[in-house]
Amino acid sequence: MPSTDSGPGPRLPAKGEAGPRGWPLGRIQSAPQRLPIEYETPPAASGPPWYKRALSWLLFREQQKAQKAPQRHALREGILCPQCESRQSSAQSVCGSCGFPFVCSLDQRFEEQRQQRRLAGRERWRLLLAGVTLVFVLTNGILVAGSSALYDGHDTRVIASIKAADSSIEIKGPDSFKLRTRLALGLLKERAPAYYYRLDREVELIEYQPKRVLVEPDGTRRSLEGIGALAIPSQRRVLVLLDTAFPSGLDELWDRDVFTYAGVLVHELRHIELHYNGTVMETVEEEIACEQAAYDALKAANAPGGVLARYDLFFANPNAKRYQRWYDWYKE
Repeated sequence: MPSTDSGPGPRLPAKGEAGPRGWPLGRIQSAPQRLPIEYETPPAASGPPWYKRALSWLLFREQQKAQKAPQRHALREGILCPQCESRQSSAQSVCGSCGFPFVCSLDQRFEEQRQQRRLAGRERWRLLLAGVTLVFVLTNGILVAGSSALYDGHDTRVIASIKAADSSIEIKGPDSFKLRTRLALGLLKERAPAYYYRLDREVELIEYQPKRVLVEPDGTRRSLEGIGALAIPSQRRVLVLLDTAFPSGLDELWDRDVFTYAGVLVHELRHIELHYNGTVMETVEEEIACEQAAYDALKAANAPGGVLARYDLFFANPNAKRYQRWYDWYKE
């Protein structure tokens, strides 16, 4: 019959007695000689003697594993050999792979490695910051250059979108001059139509003047130095010089060239209108009135800021030395 004893439970067999599963006690005690184990008696359990002995044995094995766990963990962690970087047991005094002695002072070697890693990290950060700075500078340089080009009118977006006007005004000169003149008229027709129709009504001829000397009908020669264009009101005629028709050169054409040319045409138109209106003005006052008309036309045409800035410079000081050649023309 099963025992009903509820005593303190099975005990650890004494030396010479048979252990669990019939093993001799000497076999059980021989394994844990290096790691002494404090065996605790399991709590009271009901059941036959073989069941109590099995429970006692399981508890014994769990205690044994619990004591060996720190050693296995220490072996897994171990020491990282600074020579071959292999992981060795912390109980070893020499690396089993390369023979590096662990008993020597490793502080200096580890400190050198840490210093090298710190320097490498700093160098990587410096390269990264240098790259970011370079990208920032190049990006902003491109943006600034692009904005500056648009401000100065060093672009072709406008002339690519407008159509050359076919007006009733006769145009004399080379084909390149005729094209630029028609583009300037087309710009005014699309963006400042009031000034275009005034030009079409008041001006009969726009002519290219290749030389800087004007020969009068009586043979008198007059210098055109410092003058970009000239209106002859009695003939409803406008003479355009090289610097006005081709400000960027014979082979280049930019938006600012067409805007500047259109402003000059409006300027000379105003001279003709004042003549036929019988308006008599002082030299400087007439130039201011003509420049104001040109400025208003270009402002309506949404001219680049760099083109309009030239007119602002004139209005700030119309008596500046650079404009004296305009006024001297009236005195000759």
